[in-house]
Amino acid sequence: MNFSRPFLGNLALVLVATAFAAGCSSKNPLFCDLRSTCDDEERSFCDIDRAYPGTELANECIARPSADACNRAELCPAPMHCSGEEMGICVECTKNRHCDGLLSCDPRNNQCTTATIIACDPDNGGDADCSAASDDLPFCGEDAICVGCLSDANCASNVAEAICDEVDFECRGCLENAECESGLCGDDGSCADEANIVYVNNATGLDSGNCGTASAPCKTIGVGLGQVAGLRNTVLVAAGTYAERIEIADSNLALVGQGDVVVRTSLAASEQLVAISGTAAVVIENIEFGMLAAAVGADMISCSGGSARLELNAVVVNGADDIGVVGENCDLTIRESTIAASGGVGVQMTDGTLTLHASTIESNAKGGVDIDGANYSLVNNFITQNGGAASVTGGVRIEDTASRDEEFAHNTIAQNSRVSGSGIGSALRCEVASVVATNNIFMLEDASTADLVSGCGTQYSLFDASSAMANGTGNISGEAVFVDPTAKDFHLASGSPGIDAALAISTIASDVDGDPRPLGAGADMGADEVE
Repeated sequence: MNFSRPFLGNLALVLVATAFAAGCSSKNPLFCDLRSTCDDEERSFCDIDRAYPGTELANECIARPSADACNRAELCPAPMHCSGEEMGICVECTKNRHCDGLLSCDPRNNQCTTATIIACDPDNGGDADCSAASDDLPFCGEDAICVGCLSDANCASNVAEAICDEVDFECRGCLENAECESGLCGDDGSCADEANIVYVNNATGLDSGNCGTASAPCKTIGVGLGQVAGLRNTVLVAAGTYAERIEIADSNLALVGQGDVVVRTSLAASEQLVAISGTAAVVIENIEFGMLAAAVGADMISCSGGSARLELNAVVVNGADDIGVVGENCDLTIRESTIAASGGVGVQMTDGTLTLHASTIESNAKGGVDIDGANYSLVNNFITQNGGAASVTGGVRIEDTASRDEEFAHNTIAQNSRVSGSGIGSALRCEVASVVATNNIFMLEDASTADLVSGCGTQYSLFDASSAMANGTGNISGEAVFVDPTAKDFHLASGSPGIDAALAISTIASDVDGDPRPLGAGADMGADEVE
């Protein structure tokens, strides 16, 4: 390495001044340069240019500003590079030559990328130069590189990618409702057309004959449902509390909450807060349901009829007098939802088909899930603290011997109760021998020694050490370590038994939170994949 004479001369002057200040007797322990490092552990960083606040002299040893701080005297370990000469942090690259031949250095995050990086001058040429260089990167961005868009207006020609990403400045599909002018983001990433939406707002709406537009919303959900016709089949409900029942028969529609939407009212005998029947095909999303007062035996949500279909996404059902969600010979799907504090069973399904994925079923007085003669898929669920001393269902009960499609995998079933006595599993009770439960966690109540599983086959599952472990390939015994069960957080904590011990199931590629499986050496037992 070569240095110019002026630099060495300045360095010599500093050395002389420092030696004079120290009485010429020894090297100043706080002095550093390109050849003299800092030996004091508490002041181990060389601030060669007085770049950091509080530094009084150039070439002074100071406390390290951050773990990845760097400058000309404190270089980064290979293959990292310092983002600035006077002061910077260690980054992957600052120039294209720091990356492999097929990669470019992105100046926005100092990371190598396979994306095309084209420099531009916003004050000279700008967009015109970018358009000439690339059809895909026609705009000159603030970072002096060509980008795909600067605002949503630049993406308007493609409804499937109508949002300009604020980080990457590339056109993409919408990710959430708030990004869309219509207030609704579709599953395909396109913003829904206002003409296809019925708007409901109990704060600003009026239940007139032609209500339901964005500028003139209906006041109640019931009147909004009456405006559904043809392609206008999504009812978008603004934040608020709606005191009404919902009945839908023979209609195909989506009922979507925008913000905090609560539907709650009093119910009479044999009423449900939400009743789906006939040939209806209904999706309900992002709404909380509750009861103010109810006659004994009132259920919260029901789905009935051989042709009826109901899908609940990100829904909360809280405090049903009897059953939280009941299905009778219908197609019932529950995803990413919470069914809690019911006076009866959380979810009861008779015949038909039940899909219960990535949901929480907790604190329901007479049990978590009761399935009788239905096809079912139970995957990635927390089923916890359900049942009691008088309930025949603890966590899950599967009845009847009818032939059906069955999937029971990656569920955490913990601290559930049922009637005392041997032979009745508090976590899983099967009255049909064909059930094989895979990759689950079965934990008892505190201080309980009751049976966990009865009548079912199990494999690659974790059993409470206080209970007899069922025979089955890959089953293990131990105490699951949960993050905070007193706060109803049954995610696995690091170091818990069951981590990396599950059987790989190719069709289950994520966990209850959407994290990929596996994240470690193998998939984890239970609903949660530990990061």
